[in-house]
Amino acid sequence: MLVRCEIWDSVHADPPSREGFTIFPVLLHPRSRGTIRLRSSDPSDRPIIDPRYLTDDVDIKILAEGLTATLSSLLFYVFCIVVYTTMND
Repeated sequence: MLVRCEIWDSVHADPPSREGFTIFPVLLHPRSRGTIRLRSSDPSDRPIIDPRYLTDDVDIKILAEGLTATLSSLLFYVFCIVVYTTMND
């Protein structure tokens, strides 16, 4: 697991309800390219990894559009809840 167990548990261990949803913008085909280089000729040495995340401007633009769509969807969801609860009161 990439997230420490105590952090995961603090968020997910005791949910306030069973209902919910997640919207998470993801960059599936990044243009940014990182590098992996050998640290030395010793095969037991860990490599030098430079992921160079978001070094291509197009990647940043696409993620920003995804975040905008996420926020728009969330605002629409909240709007629907307000309208639904108002109509059913």
